Amino acid sequence: MSQVKLYLLAAALMLAGTPVRASPSVSGMLAELSLTDYQGYVEHLVSLGTRYYGTQGNAAATDYVGQVFSGFGLATREHHFTLDGYQLANVEATLPGLVHPDDIVIIGAHFDSIASHSPGDPSATNAPGADDNASGTAGVLEIASVLSRYQFAQTIRFIGFNAEEQGMIGSQRYAQAAKDAGDKIVAMVDLDMIGYVNDGAAEDLDIMGNDWLVELMVANVKAFTTLPVTGHVETPRWSDHQYFAAEEYPGSASVMAIEFDWDEDPGNPYYHQIGDTAATLNYPFALEVSRGAAATVIDLAGLMGVPAPPVWVLLVPGLVLMRRWSRLAGAAGRPAGDQTQALSTAGGTGHSPRPERLCHRRIAPLVRGRGENVSGGANAPSGPGILILLGPWRESPA
Repeated sequence: MSQVKLYLLAAALMLAGTPVRASPSVSGMLAELSLTDYQGYVEHLVSLGTRYYGTQGNAAATDYVGQVFSGFGLATREHHFTLDGYQLANVEATLPGLVHPDDIVIIGAHFDSIASHSPGDPSATNAPGADDNASGTAGVLEIASVLSRYQFAQTIRFIGFNAEEQGMIGSQRYAQAAKDAGDKIVAMVDLDMIGYVNDGAAEDLDIMGNDWLVELMVANVKAFTTLPVTGHVETPRWSDHQYFAAEEYPGSASVMAIEFDWDEDPGNPYYHQIGDTAATLNYPFALEVSRGAAATVIDLAGLMGVPAPPVWVLLVPGLVLMRRWSRLAGAAGRPAGDQTQALSTAGGTGHSPRPERLCHRRIAPLVRGRGENVSGGANAPSGPGILILLGPWRESPA
């Protein structure tokens, strides 16, 4: 076979065997969410003291959320606004979409806290806010840590909202700014109080909001977690998802994930009190909720595969190998004396093997990427591995 034909054969094999994409497993991605990291985020936020708006703890929480997002390699910015003379900020991290970058999926949670049900001035009373809402904020951070390693068709924004306890001020200001900018927000998932389970109560999750998105999130929670889940189709209210609902933001829909149905369940007895501490949370439950939320965002944003390497990355070593192969095949067709000389140079024994065995002795080390001869020698040439191209090699019988 001529060298030209060999080169063409190598190119054809490379192109035929090159995958376009390798799709990651959603279950595998969700398994990457870390209970240890999740709990660490909660405990750090609680350690800052009250995160009531205008306090040092609130400013420290703002900085912390931004630093964590930035640590994942996400483009991070603060969205500033003023409330009662205080300069506050929401924190936004963006993972750009590769196909429809103008379509935006948001997953968010508020990081401020309040202890209005405990005696004293709320601005001076410690409000650990572990469940409300370090639990939701930690979920967004841990989801961002995993999803930031992958690629999606649509843009994902991870947002920490401020001043939710003052009437969803931070999310209202953010949504208005997004409207003014013409941002095409298509869906919003809100995590608010996802870490407390009443003693003796079932570990169930409630999803509240716009119809189609409630159905989608319930389906993903059932598919990827072990949690009992109940969907409630209703006008979004009383949390940050309100201003991203279909009723408020044209073209969008929103849901909230919460640990109880506030119309029936007694909820967290430490709600808005100094007793809302990290020690009261059920961390495995909260992480399962986060997995359900992550699965929903993955579904909404359109998970893409890992791009295959450029064809030339595979083609060049293939052509080099085929050139070597053609030379060896030519050597195998020479008179016996010439074959013996070729083998002696390669460290052979002097006998004349069949041509395919000769080729195999020289090619197998290239496939393996090691300078190790299949028959035990250590002098065979090494080169790039191309097992994906040529497939497994079998030594011919003597």
